[in-house]
Amino acid sequence: MSTPRKPPPTRPGPSIPMYLDRPSPPPPDPRGQPAGDVLRRQTQLVVSFIVLVAALAVGVYLYGFTAHPSDALAPAVIAMAAAVAHGMVRAGRDRYAPHLLIVAVLIAACLAAANYGSVRWAGSMLFLAAVTGAGIFTGRVMAAMTAVSSLVMIGVLTLAERLGWMAPRSASVGLAALVTYMVCILVVALMIQYSQQRHAQAMQRLEAELEARQRTEEERDRLMRRFSRMFHASPSPMVAQSAISGVILDVNPAFERTYGYTRDQMLGRTDHFFWVSRLRRNEHARRLLSERRLQEQEIEALHASGHTCRVALSSELSEDEGERLVISTLADVTDKRRREHQLLEMARGMTATSAQDFFVLLTDHMAKALEADATCVSELLTNGKLGSLAAWRDGKLMENYVYPVQGTPCGDAFSQTGLCVVKDGLDRLYAHRELLVREGFKAYVGQPLLDEIGRPLGMIYAMWRQPLNLQPDARAMMAIFASRATSELLRLQREREIQALNASLEQRVQERTADLIQLNAELDSFAYSVSHDLKSPLRSIDGFTRLLSEQLQDRLRPDEAAMMTRVQAATSRMSSLISDLLALARVSQGPLEREPVDLSDLVNGILDAEMQRQPGRRLERRVVSGLVASCDPRLTRIALENLLVNALKYSRDRELTVIEFGPCGPDELCLKDNGVGFDMAYADKLFKPFQRLHMPSQFEGTGIGLATVRRIVERHGGSISGRGRPGEGAEFRFGFGPATLNGPQEPHRWAAPTSAERAP
Repeated sequence: MSTPRKPPPTRPGPSIPMYLDRPSPPPPDPRGQPAGDVLRRQTQLVVSFIVLVAALAVGVYLYGFTAHPSDALAPAVIAMAAAVAHGMVRAGRDRYAPHLLIVAVLIAACLAAANYGSVRWAGSMLFLAAVTGAGIFTGRVMAAMTAVSSLVMIGVLTLAERLGWMAPRSASVGLAALVTYMVCILVVALMIQYSQQRHAQAMQRLEAELEARQRTEEERDRLMRRFSRMFHASPSPMVAQSAISGVILDVNPAFERTYGYTRDQMLGRTDHFFWVSRLRRNEHARRLLSERRLQEQEIEALHASGHTCRVALSSELSEDEGERLVISTLADVTDKRRREHQLLEMARGMTATSAQDFFVLLTDHMAKALEADATCVSELLTNGKLGSLAAWRDGKLMENYVYPVQGTPCGDAFSQTGLCVVKDGLDRLYAHRELLVREGFKAYVGQPLLDEIGRPLGMIYAMWRQPLNLQPDARAMMAIFASRATSELLRLQREREIQALNASLEQRVQERTADLIQLNAELDSFAYSVSHDLKSPLRSIDGFTRLLSEQLQDRLRPDEAAMMTRVQAATSRMSSLISDLLALARVSQGPLEREPVDLSDLVNGILDAEMQRQPGRRLERRVVSGLVASCDPRLTRIALENLLVNALKYSRDRELTVIEFGPCGPDELCLKDNGVGFDMAYADKLFKPFQRLHMPSQFEGTGIGLATVRRIVERHGGSISGRGRPGEGAEFRFGFGPATLNGPQEPHRWAAPTSAERAP
């Protein structure tokens, strides 16, 4: 801001002419000619054609059917003039065509009277036709000259007849005179009728044009009234000036409020007193004349109080008919930047990480943006009261509190649609509210927070200790704050619902998990008990069967001996099944004790033991060394024994058995063989108890081994899967949980076989 200056005296100053009006030409006819010219030419064409036809007809009659062919001279003169006039009109040179025809008619009238020897001849009617035509088709001067000429010619001819200079043929009226009278009267009547019709059409067109112009003017007046209402109701300062003189024609109330000048001080003056720099003002005027519109030109203006202020000036030069106007809109740059800063601060206040922080920042920025003494965002509780989520008073964050709805400004705000505004007297209207009276709050603005179907969620409000003059931009900011608070409150409520649901789900999952653990423990205990209790009678059956078979060995028939053998085989198979069930039950019992286990040594040891039981088999082992895992040693041995025994069993028909063991990914191991493999269509049966993919006659077994492996792996927190193709071997991938495998973990590239291990 510069040093305050006093405004100059209120005398009009010089201004720059910004636009000069020029008379507008009349609207052209659609064919490029004025409507009056077109009508006149059409009339002249028709009349000249009628005169031409009538003159030719009379001339032919007088020349061929009367005793005096010389009487045809007058019609011939008229016919020739009519033809020439018709051609002039068609060629567009119609200005003197009526004059030519009228002069020809006067000459023909004189010739007709002289030829007959008296003015009493029917040809004298041509004087009347000439005067009528001049009155219709020419101006007043030509009409007057034609009338005077007719009178003079009639007078001269009458005088000549009286002096005996002309001798009339006879006093009787013949057929030729009758025809001449009739043709002259008919031509005059047609000219008058056609002229009246054209003039009637012209009047209709004029009336239509007048009505259209009247409607246009009414619409213009309506638009002007609408513009005037918008002009005076605009919240932005606006000035209307004459584009020619620069004189101020009107200012709106916003200009008076913003810059301190009254309307009476402004009207009739130029705008020089408002500009700090006259050069800047003249440059603005010249650019406006050239560009017709200038947007947000930053200038220095003089306030009525004498201090300068920076203004963003937007001016537009109107293109309406009549006096050109310059409409200017002004915006205080300082205030504009302050609002932009408030919006930026408001945006920053809407980026909090938690809901509680968000509401605190929201109310803080709302208090600063609205310059309020107190702000609050509250939530509608289940008991019908309002509980604050964040509240500021006098620049300090308040503790959250609960307050009733009835009998408070917020309660009245809920009963309204949109923004509830109390500009003054808040402490008097709610005198029963002790806090409002004690703090001296005078003004209140509140906005209900509603969900998508219109149900109340809460309230956002601000209060002031002085009367409030709420500006439109403050209303807009309040709407923004309310909209953002509604969205965040809805999100907060949804998060609470999700948290409550998660808590209930976790509780139910824990309860179900405990039930399943207990049920599994009971099932394992039951299976162990049943399996253990079946062992003793099964051993008795097996012993007595063997003893009976030895005693009756010589007395049994072959079929009886075969049945005895089948009983012993079934007993042995059932014993194996019970042993496997006991092993499966033991897997789920007892604590899991993890410790580092060298899996490579464990696999090699199991293979060594199995090869001692199967002498003569050729085996090539490809075991990656240095594989150590954190796992339970006892359970891990059981799992690897089942996997390796299966690999040896299903590859016993191969000349050379190949078994590979190593890592195939992070915390994942692979065991491969070159056995008979299996069909992946039945892979879902691999790890289920008592499910087998091969017939017992092909490969012995109970179907418990892989189920036991799966139980062990899952107890460690891992998983297992199998892949295979018939005749191409099988592959099992498994692990003992994340971050349990030490040593090499990259997928191992299996080398080509280099040697084969042969059992001794």
